[in-house]
Amino acid sequence: MMWLKSSEFYAFYYIPDPLYKDQLYYKVYENEWNKIIPKDLTEGILLNIDEYTILISLIKLAVSDHLHLHIILPEENMVFSGNGLAFLIYSQRNLELFEKIANTEGLYIR
Repeated sequence: MMWLKSSEFYAFYYIPDPLYKDQLYYKVYENEWNKIIPKDLTEGILLNIDEYTILISLIKLAVSDHLHLHIILPEENMVFSGNGLAFLIYSQRNLELFEKIANTEGLYIR
């Protein structure tokens, strides 16, 4: 919902080094890995997310605890940071709106 609301939406992440392509964690999510690994691999990747499928791939890898992800919304002065099932929200705004969105989507904010 936040991606649809924002005109600028960035993700910052590191590809694990080394990335064992013969391991199960890679094979299960091979399609997602292929979407997010750029041709010229750098130390950290700052990506302007303009495709919903890339966002979904990043979130799948982060929630499955394979990628540490930072989602940046400059217009909202917000950063979502984490991996696994816990993400931290850094914001200068009141989180009541985000709590309502989370509750609607079946998520929990504390």
